[in-house]
Amino acid sequence: MQAKDRLFLYVAAAFALLPIGCAPGAQLSDATLAAAQNAERGAASVPFAKGGFPKKLNSFPDTISARPICQKQIDNHSAQCHANENPNAPPLPNPSTPPSQIPGYQPSDLTSYYGFDPSQGAGQTVAVVVAYDETKYLESDLNVYRSTFGLGACTVSNGCLSFLFPAKKAHKPDPHSQWPIEADIDAEIVSAVCPNCHIMVAEAVDQHIQNMAPAVDLAAAHGATEISNSWSLPESTGAVGYASSFVHPGIPITAGAGDGGYAVAFPADLATVIAVGGTTLDIANGQESVWSLTGSGCSQLIAKPSYQTDSGCANRTMNDVAVLGDPATGVAVFSTTAGGWTVFGGTSVGAPMVAAMYALQGNAATIDDATSIYQTPYAFRAIASGSNGTCHPAYLCTATGGYSGPTGVGTPVGTSGF
Repeated sequence: MQAKDRLFLYVAAAFALLPIGCAPGAQLSDATLAAAQNAERGAASVPFAKGGFPKKLNSFPDTISARPICQKQIDNHSAQCHANENPNAPPLPNPSTPPSQIPGYQPSDLTSYYGFDPSQGAGQTVAVVVAYDETKYLESDLNVYRSTFGLGACTVSNGCLSFLFPAKKAHKPDPHSQWPIEADIDAEIVSAVCPNCHIMVAEAVDQHIQNMAPAVDLAAAHGATEISNSWSLPESTGAVGYASSFVHPGIPITAGAGDGGYAVAFPADLATVIAVGGTTLDIANGQESVWSLTGSGCSQLIAKPSYQTDSGCANRTMNDVAVLGDPATGVAVFSTTAGGWTVFGGTSVGAPMVAAMYALQGNAATIDDATSIYQTPYAFRAIASGSNGTCHPAYLCTATGGYSGPTGVGTPVGTSGF
């Protein structure tokens, strides 16, 4: 069965299933769905004010240390990026800061912990989907990062870096100047994992879903071998109406699970997308647990894909896999917009990291969805601690040592699971 046919079945069957809290055959309005999601989230995923960190998150033992960059959502149809800054790592403005003085995990740390081979990936083009025009700083920021860590130049002139713009549409101004940071994170994480990959920046004219979704199609049409999405909207019937843009057989499409705690997000909820959750990673002590702000949950709109067998959610379960997400244990990023070298996390890190791991594995042309992840559980570390909220059944928001909502089958050990 072709991926497009499977998507039709996933979406169509979802409306025939019994959504949580609804009678059989009932159709969920977006308002009803939002109310159900809010009740499902509980107090654990209430948004935080920018100046309110650090603070305790209800009964969780960890102190939340994150400053969301995409703090303001323009409207219910606009995507929010997943970049979260560590507020305890003030920016270092000097681009020539030596690696020994740069805080946050660096490419060698990621290579060592996740066990991938960064020498692979030649001939692969990883696309990152972002909003607005990101040509002002991205190329120079990216090459500060790559030069600092010895990854080689990646420029438009040498063919490594490219920008895609929608035809005959003018970019709107970024109302919050947040997306340049997101674009820097995406491109730099792809570089950290797969320095031999080409990077394609697919730009939407703004962050409205009606423009973000076509940017995915644009990347697929122009030769992307993997596509990363570090942004989301709350799951809704309106958002799911754009599901067809995320069906491109032979091109793995990743999406961050979101950074608001236990809740379902689009496009990570789609069965043709690899949903990436976030972890708190302490490499020095070899400890990894659920990042308490990662998204996860049970879709109310997307039917259960054949590759998932968990029994506590009749529909699609988020997530499939997880990697580092907590900005308190985040990655080094150079961003002119952010003030220089600083530390970021969020599922912004996870989506491009996993997309680049698919590129390293080199079999993207055979991938339509997350099936291979579930077929190779031995290629992942199951996470046994941490939670991102309160839910029933508990595995949808709490690590179990096996499959769980926040971390999926676990975190990768090498790339053989992709």
